[in-house]
Amino acid sequence: MPVPTDVQRLEERLARAERALRTIVGAAVAAVLICLGIATVRSQSASPPTVRAGSFELLDSSGRVRGRLSMKVWPSESTPEEALELFDEQGSATVRLTGGTSGRSGPTLSLFKGDTTIQANVIDPETPSIVIMHRNAKALTVDFSAGRGALALNGASGGRVMLDASLPSVSAKDQDGFEVDMGSAAISTPSTGAKTTTSAASVMLFDKSGRVLWSTPR
Repeated sequence: MPVPTDVQRLEERLARAERALRTIVGAAVAAVLICLGIATVRSQSASPPTVRAGSFELLDSSGRVRGRLSMKVWPSESTPEEALELFDEQGSATVRLTGGTSGRSGPTLSLFKGDTTIQANVIDPETPSIVIMHRNAKALTVDFSAGRGALALNGASGGRVMLDASLPSVSAKDQDGFEVDMGSAAISTPSTGAKTTTSAASVMLFDKSGRVLWSTPR
């Protein structure tokens, strides 16, 4: 029987080392694939994180608060209401959106610029309204009721002009209470309490107590 030479022994050792290396590499590749598969399944099944807080604030580059989302408690209310507010550089509110859950009003969007406020709300689903007013209540106020189809202009002195498409009618009332109605109007007779509605081709003059001074057609 021939005796293995040194070269043959070296070849056998290299062959065994090569088989062992292949086994190790194969096991490592299998382990990597298994780990990647587990990570993929976990990433697909994991729910996105939920962030909860009492309020969120948006800051500008100078650290000033420019926006806030919070549960706000108004001075006249005890129930908190969800509110989103945006502020200018001086800290004055420019936009305010509230959910109307405090019972104070329905969902409301308010825009502020200088002394003017534009406010849209839905206190009653049947009569959503838009109000334009002066912050100190000393200027013209415009009240538009979308559900009813009515537009009211309120002067600082107490006068009022109203266009009502639901009747339809146009009315004007001064600060002393005297009024003129053109178009349909709902009136009541004080002596009998009977209520009637005039036609659109009507003009009526009222004194400050609501009594008819003159009307046509008679």
